[in-house]
Amino acid sequence: MDSGTGSQPRGDGGNKSNHLIGATLGNYRVGGLLGQGGMGSVYLAEHVLIGRKVAIKVLDPQIADQADSVSRFFIEARAVNEIRHPNIVEVTDLGTHEGRPFIVMEYLGGETLERRLLQKTRLAPDDAVHVTRQVASALGAAHDRGLVHRDLKPANVMLVDHPDYPDFVKVLDFGIAKLVGASSKLQHQTEVGALLGTPAFMSPEQCLGDLQLDHRSDVYSLGVMMFLMFTGRLPFEGEAVGRLILAHVHQAPPRITHYRPELPETLAEVVDRALAKKPNDRFGSMRDVRRALDEACGRPRSLTPIVEVTAPPPTTTPTIVTGGPSLRVAAAAARPIVATGRPVVAPVRTPGPSTGLAPVTPLVSPRPTPARPTPADALTPRPTPTPVGGISIGESREGIRQRVAETVADRVKKGALAFPAMPDTAAQCLQLLRDPGYLLGAVAQLVRKDGRLASHLVRRANSDGVAGRGVSTTPEQAMARLGSEWVRVAIVELGARRAIDFKEPRFEDLFRRPWQHALASAIAADRLARLSGAEALAPSAYMGGLLRDAGISLLAQLLIDVERELAGRKLPRATPIDEVVEIVNRHARRVTADLVRRWQLPEAIGQAIEEGGSLDAKGGWSLRNVVATAAAIADREGFYLRRESVPEAEAIIEAAARDLGLPDLRARKVADRLKEAVRLKE
Repeated sequence: MDSGTGSQPRGDGGNKSNHLIGATLGNYRVGGLLGQGGMGSVYLAEHVLIGRKVAIKVLDPQIADQADSVSRFFIEARAVNEIRHPNIVEVTDLGTHEGRPFIVMEYLGGETLERRLLQKTRLAPDDAVHVTRQVASALGAAHDRGLVHRDLKPANVMLVDHPDYPDFVKVLDFGIAKLVGASSKLQHQTEVGALLGTPAFMSPEQCLGDLQLDHRSDVYSLGVMMFLMFTGRLPFEGEAVGRLILAHVHQAPPRITHYRPELPETLAEVVDRALAKKPNDRFGSMRDVRRALDEACGRPRSLTPIVEVTAPPPTTTPTIVTGGPSLRVAAAAARPIVATGRPVVAPVRTPGPSTGLAPVTPLVSPRPTPARPTPADALTPRPTPTPVGGISIGESREGIRQRVAETVADRVKKGALAFPAMPDTAAQCLQLLRDPGYLLGAVAQLVRKDGRLASHLVRRANSDGVAGRGVSTTPEQAMARLGSEWVRVAIVELGARRAIDFKEPRFEDLFRRPWQHALASAIAADRLARLSGAEALAPSAYMGGLLRDAGISLLAQLLIDVERELAGRKLPRATPIDEVVEIVNRHARRVTADLVRRWQLPEAIGQAIEEGGSLDAKGGWSLRNVVATAAAIADREGFYLRRESVPEAEAIIEAAARDLGLPDLRARKVADRLKEAVRLKE
């Protein structure tokens, strides 16, 4: 479904959506219908006082009756609004009309990329790069906020009629793909509860139903779009959805140069890498996609305020030209730049002029010409960099290991770690909640200052398992429904992600998906406490499960810092994997307990984590035993940080069955649909 397109309102005869035409939704009077999709309709509307045109998306009645879907609808709208990126459609208001939720968006004049491709089949190479870079910039900003689009396709890319910047991109429908798919001539329709996304543009992991896919899924979808823009066809085509999915999962895509031999090989390599089957083989971020395009085809036209690496101070007068670089120029490297009529900055060492939107700095610094080595340079031995580097050239590997381990142990003992701070608003709310006589209104007033925190509380209150009827739409309603203990849990949950979900590539394979692991342990701990007759422990058990392995993330960062400090000016040598595991196993629980105390959470949680390496056979269903057993069940269900921890998890579950009387049926109930529960909380 197109959101806020420039299409003219259309009449649809007896269409059931027409009854809203002429109605007033909030401050907006509805005009014509702009489009429809699997989840609702988009209308052209006008502000009753100032006459401003907007696009209003209204959920269909069958979706509006689903509390979780409504909550997601509003949460994603708020999350998108917080990004505030020029290439993302702006959400300006939201509300409910006759029980049907709606959001108000800016009205965009222009056409979708889908419509452009239906008319022209494919784009000129420079234009395709121009569009791709803007889309990547928008998605990168969303990914930085933890938001994955999941339904990137030409129908969700708007080419706006901007008087100064032709084909200015606006990306539409962030997060809505989590509810349903859409239909068009370029993709197949999906139904609510079926595949989330559009098969023609879905990543292999999305086709396989992976509930823990991340931003690299959007990289793949962008790769499909690039292929389509450059060649005029999809990498995989077919009417049967099943065959299309199998192709995405197993079949290697053709190269764009197979259909367009004149395109540079460097550009084909960018598309190939974006379309890699394994997420780890793709670009790690949208910034990497833009940089790769820069290198493949020269400095592209930049119409968005992207600031990355600033060039060195100017040493010569900057040279300014008009016209954008040509892909053929990048391929031949000797032909003159082809004028396009769009002002850009030549690839020089100084920041370029303003585009009118924001100051633009060069995205890729010119590569300096390497200096010729002097005779002294040629005779001086230099250390050869390796993927992991080296701490000290003259020091033995064993000595390095010992120094790293001793330094980490000393920092842990002194508590000299860079503990992440709880966000300011969250910390203030927790401080108020520690007062037994706290006022709901005072906490709610604080919550309203942080849109993400407010959205999180509302979503938490509307989730499955929370008592109450109806849908909470305000922080006050959400807090009253949750109760003070679970409000505290929800606030900690939001702040914990910053501490747990580290993005250090070096440890991605060693400690996989730490945030999903934390959520799975937390959900399992909550369930186990309730099923074991220890319901009063449920809030603390949830926080204990969530934070149980937070120390691993903190130690990983500490380890990197120590290596760099000990290396001085030399390249740091990475601590071997077995040594990393040993350091983590030795200190992780202590570090986590210190974090719990730093955040002034209940002491019992920190104590349960610090002592929770094994079960207390005589402790019954204490907080320690609940958290340890629940984490073991989560590990066994596939939410392990390291595969080697699964046998240990099995041993803990066996001990719980033997010493604590954990029946197999209860363990299965704890594990039931755990992956789905984690997905809903991501």
